[in-house]
Amino acid sequence: MDNKYLYALIGILVLAVIIQHISYNSLKALNEDIIKGKNAKIEQLTNEKNELEAEYAKLAIEFEKLRETNFELERKYNSLNISYSELNSNYSNLMKNYSNLSFSYSELKKETESLISKIDEYGKKIDESMEWFANNAELSKMANSEKTTLKSDLEYECLDIEYDKCKIKTACLPLVNDVFHGLRYLQDISTYGKTDKLASLDEFIQNKGGDCEDYSLFYKAELNSLFSECKGKSIEIEAFVESPGSEKYFVNNRNNWYLKDVRPITLTNKQYIYPSVVCYLTEPKLGHCVIALPQYPINKTQDINNLNGAKLVEPQDGSYLGMIGNEFTIPSGYKIGINQIMIVITDNDLYSYDEKDGKWIGHSDFKNAINGMKQRIYSLVRE
Repeated sequence: MDNKYLYALIGILVLAVIIQHISYNSLKALNEDIIKGKNAKIEQLTNEKNELEAEYAKLAIEFEKLRETNFELERKYNSLNISYSELNSNYSNLMKNYSNLSFSYSELKKETESLISKIDEYGKKIDESMEWFANNAELSKMANSEKTTLKSDLEYECLDIEYDKCKIKTACLPLVNDVFHGLRYLQDISTYGKTDKLASLDEFIQNKGGDCEDYSLFYKAELNSLFSECKGKSIEIEAFVESPGSEKYFVNNRNNWYLKDVRPITLTNKQYIYPSVVCYLTEPKLGHCVIALPQYPINKTQDINNLNGAKLVEPQDGSYLGMIGNEFTIPSGYKIGINQIMIVITDNDLYSYDEKDGKWIGHSDFKNAINGMKQRIYSLVRE
């Protein structure tokens, strides 16, 4: 009995050992699997950790760059903010200046319009002056009724027309003026109560004469009237010079008026002659006006040199005085000398020599200067 229990107990113990051994191996295998799984998990987590650390390092670098960029942007923002404040302040100042300039511009525009109006008035006066010379260039433009008899007397006594030629004796015109119409030399101070009043043709007739520039202007108009009868013909101008002991020199077509101790001299024999009044210096601050007979017209200041070679005639007696370029000259410096031309009067303008600038200037030059000034003012206003 006892052996049975003993064997049974031993069997149970053996069985327990076997079961325990089996359980141990199973647990060992399970534990190994668990350890392998954990190791794999650890390795996976380690790899993930490494990847995360690498990513973190990249992000840290990117963050540092972004931080630096942000710092730079903040710096620029602050700088721009300062610039904006300055610009805003400048804008305010500009708006104030603009407002002030707008007011000044309005005032300047008003002044400019007033100036242009004055310039226009001055230009109108210049036009009137130039028109005055044109209206006093020929006897036909006179209002005085005496012009008809005067022109008739001049043509009858002084104009000799033969075929294609006209001959005019310069001494005949003063004869008609003085003897037939009572026109003589008169000083402006006695006629007008002042010096240097340029008389119109009608005033010259009404006053029965005038001073040297008045007489010259009238003589020029008489020549132009005679020349108008000689269109298409050559014109011979005959003057005279002193010649003691010479025979009588008859000055008119009827040969009943003559001069003694003189001889004739032909000044020009051309188809076109453009008489002008020229005034020259006789002594410092004193001058005298006579007639010049250039062969080419003077329409602008650049044409003044057309006077070179022109013969000069004394309109008060018709005598020959000399030639521009010889006895008389055109000034070219900053000082006018004796026998140098200082004023030229044509059929439409008056030119004078400006000693300060050393150049000639006429009414037309003033007109051109005024027009140029107006254009510059208009362009400034438009800008």
